[in-house]
Amino acid sequence: MLFRKFKILRLIKNFYIVSLLFLVVYLAKAQDETAIDMVVESITEDDLKNHLAIIAHDSLEGRETGQEGLRKAAQYLRSQFERIGLDPVNIRGKDTYYQSFPLYHKKCGDVLISVDENAYKNMEDMLYVNNAPQTSDENIDVVFVGHSNTEDYKKLNCKNRGVAMLNSEDGWRNKVKIAREAGVKDIFIIYGDTEEDIDILISQYRDFYQSSSLKLDRTMTNNEGNLFIITPDLAEKIFNRPIQMLKSAADKSLKNKYRSLKKIPVGNLSYSIECMEDEIYTENILGFIRGIEKPEEVVVISAHYDHIGRRGDEIYNGADDNGSGTVAVLELAEAYTIAKKMGIDTTLVDAKNRR
Repeated sequence: MLFRKFKILRLIKNFYIVSLLFLVVYLAKAQDETAIDMVVESITEDDLKNHLAIIAHDSLEGRETGQEGLRKAAQYLRSQFERIGLDPVNIRGKDTYYQSFPLYHKKCGDVLISVDENAYKNMEDMLYVNNAPQTSDENIDVVFVGHSNTEDYKKLNCKNRGVAMLNSEDGWRNKVKIAREAGVKDIFIIYGDTEEDIDILISQYRDFYQSSSLKLDRTMTNNEGNLFIITPDLAEKIFNRPIQMLKSAADKSLKNKYRSLKKIPVGNLSYSIECMEDEIYTENILGFIRGIEKPEEVVVISAHYDHIGRRGDEIYNGADDNGSGTVAVLELAEAYTIAKKMGIDTTLVDAKNRR
């Protein structure tokens, strides 16, 4: 089912009827009660249900931004704005309900780390965090810096090299900041005690890292280096030392015994990254209702109508987020236009409610 027996619809209907009553209550004494009833009763459960059945239909494939399903939703909303009689917006001399704008779409393809001709894949054997647009093939030396404390970098030659560090209980953000300030190139965080630990982390972030990311501005070229989350097993391969030896050396460095870190040989690996960024266009849908006494004042009608699209073969229809809000705004817009036809100036009502 797209939504369970439309229980949400009755809640939406009641909420927006109450909202509309608040809008007209200031003018109630000056209006015919029959006219006010007609405005309120224009919001119906059947209308909400019919709109939502279209907005959340499988054919719209979850209304993901930049995809065909969202364009179909936009076409439907535009047709309803025309039917209701909302005024279009004049953009660059053209009347339209579409406010188009570019978004920048970035997504990572293959990301691999290779050690001794063995390949480790992103989202399987490790996690690549920085998905700034780039295509690169690098071969780098990697220095083990233990717990990544400021003093460690003073004793080790890390500038313009990769570094590997142990994850800490309070997270890695501050450790990464210290490494960046020391001028390192790429960072490898050794996470957990077993491969199962990083499997859990990957499962938590899978949708985020595999989904397309959208921004209003182009992403700047990655000048800070890359960030990888790796397993203890991969760390052992990089340094040719058991993980317990790496942990022991890191703990000794906390007692100012820096020779323990220097005894860990510099490792070497190569990695390849494919992260691309494309420009796509999408649009807000908006119309407005002019005031009667003050036509230069308007009520703008718009709503957040996109959702997350598909995840694999599953469609996330978005009936609740935000199909329900979108169809409620449609009904409220229609009530506003009916009110205006009956001489109720909705812009004046709004002004009273804002005081």
